[in-house]
Amino acid sequence: MNMKNWKRTIIFTMLLLSAALFAGTGTASAKTKSVKIDMTKAASQTKRLAALSKAKKVRVKSSKPSVAKVKYKKTKKNRRIVITGKKPGTATVTVRCYLKGRKKKVYKYKVKVTKSIQTSQTGKKPAFAGTLTATLNDMGYVKLQYSRITGADYYVIQRKTETGAWKKLKTAWKTICTDQAVQADTVYYYRVQARVSGTYTQYSNVVRIPVGKIGSNSNDSENPSPLPSPEPVVPSVPTPKPSPEPTPYQAKYSYEVSVLNQFTIYEDVPIVLYVKTDNPNPNDFDNVYVSIGAYGEKVTGGPDYDYEDIEYLEQEETNTTFFNKVKGGWIYTCIAKEPGFHTVSIQELEEDKNNSNNNTWRTVDTFQIEVKDGAASKKAFCEKVIQTVSSDAYNEDGLGKWSTLTEQQKMERLEEYIRDNMNYPRIDTNGSYLGYNTIWIVQENVGADWETGFTDCGGAAELLRDMARMLDIEAYTWMTQLNGGLHIVVRAVIDGQEYFYDATPWEGGYKNWDYIQLDKY
Repeated sequence: MNMKNWKRTIIFTMLLLSAALFAGTGTASAKTKSVKIDMTKAASQTKRLAALSKAKKVRVKSSKPSVAKVKYKKTKKNRRIVITGKKPGTATVTVRCYLKGRKKKVYKYKVKVTKSIQTSQTGKKPAFAGTLTATLNDMGYVKLQYSRITGADYYVIQRKTETGAWKKLKTAWKTICTDQAVQADTVYYYRVQARVSGTYTQYSNVVRIPVGKIGSNSNDSENPSPLPSPEPVVPSVPTPKPSPEPTPYQAKYSYEVSVLNQFTIYEDVPIVLYVKTDNPNPNDFDNVYVSIGAYGEKVTGGPDYDYEDIEYLEQEETNTTFFNKVKGGWIYTCIAKEPGFHTVSIQELEEDKNNSNNNTWRTVDTFQIEVKDGAASKKAFCEKVIQTVSSDAYNEDGLGKWSTLTEQQKMERLEEYIRDNMNYPRIDTNGSYLGYNTIWIVQENVGADWETGFTDCGGAAELLRDMARMLDIEAYTWMTQLNGGLHIVVRAVIDGQEYFYDATPWEGGYKNWDYIQLDKY
């Protein structure tokens, strides 16, 4: 074979190999289609692709699972792709269908998730439906009182001086508070706004109030007592000199508290407080020891969590694990044992240098935390799920109408609903297990399962058990082993037979989180 023919043979062979490889993969180019999901109107969209019926294997992926989640659902009757909006934003969803003969078909969707704002069609903030008033109490501090706004989650109070800019003073849960951080002979201005259903109202009216002397009976000149009626003259009798009044306690440091929880606070849900203070170490007995608690011990410290979206600073030696140092102050976690309005206090320990037995806790500030009824909210959630899956229009699992299902099938439907509509909190976007101590404030954490959308095996089992009992099905949570670790499922007894159901959602959905900007509080 001469050189020329040898070259032709190589080129021809390469062309044949290229053609064979191309024919073997059979990849169809994907055209990107647009999908719009408005979470206030429809939570998801279903795509029934022709290639799904012939696919041997299907792989789905979302570029941002925290914005748009995608799942491949397969039943005996149909196959479909379900794209669910999780929060406003954009994401790219890719569906790969692997067919016979090594062929592959790819579908791509550009998903835009929106959430209509229903509180105001014009985009303007709703008005603050009330008034703000300010007076001076007997100590010369400013007492603020404002109208209760229907549906308000909390109130944000701002303050400024005549030459200064507006700054946040505090977050409050009641309609009355006292500003003890004022200075003598200074004029202050105040305004307040409410947080209602995730939206801030406009600011209230602005009140102006001059602060004079600070201390005991500082306002007697502004609120004079009426002159007493003349009394008959009586012989003078020597009277003992009165004991001097104790000097009112002056806080050594300033404290401003903000609640970082992003979801409703229920009993047994951790309450994360950002204590903005110039106290360098609230646990230092040599300086000023600080305590946070509630009257009647209805709010207690703990649990001791390290939150992944908080940037901590180097911790000094402390006497309790509940304070953790951050920029501008400390993070403190507490927990309420029952629903209701709980008055929580910040106290400094005033030491008696002559007698340590006379050390006294002095309250320097109080605030209220509203804790909602978690048992009632959880029950309402379970009832809503049962109402959804029992409607005639619901057949996501292909089992048919609710009225035709056996009790085992009803349990299967509830099991699949929890799996499909919740996320496992300790798996990241790549499917990696993150461990039991990985907790985010903004996303999973610190909130009830049925509101955050994140639950683990124990939480999923409790939800399924409660729903089963609402249907008069005998059900219990059941401990077992999975991959050498503790796992919790549901044991149901139907017609005398035991059945086990695992509602654990083995998928994550974390976004690329950033640290919480504590400067905003």
